[in-house]
Amino acid sequence: MPAAAPSRPSNRLLAALSPGSYRRMSGGFEQVSLEFGRVLTEPGGAISHAYFPLDCLISLIAQVDGDAVEVGLVGREGLAGMPLALGNPSSPVQELVQGAGNALRMPAKRFVEELERTPKLRRLVDRCVFVAMSTAMQIA
Repeated sequence: MPAAAPSRPSNRLLAALSPGSYRRMSGGFEQVSLEFGRVLTEPGGAISHAYFPLDCLISLIAQVDGDAVEVGLVGREGLAGMPLALGNPSSPVQELVQGAGNALRMPAKRFVEELERTPKLRRLVDRCVFVAMSTAMQIA
């Protein structure tokens, strides 16, 4: 059985929340161990969870003319599953664990509910989405 969410998260996005907001949300988190090479989401596939890395790295990989191109990397500053914040339940990229470690995950439905309930979370996630889009544009 996966461990419960830590009382003080090492994920910077979650650490920026008020203690009360994080405490309320922590009931929806599950701490999971992610092994190198694990695919969290395939392009076009449904996003089942939002992942908040604690000490792992998740690559965002797009297919371009049959080749795989890394268009982003998510570490403890952000989250994987960003399309959920934009109202899209599927991913345009593959989310692949590039550095094994731990993450907190939250079911997609609960994550979307938390975005609506917690304005600070919404602002923090919007900033992550902006940074990811900017990074992908620079790579392109």
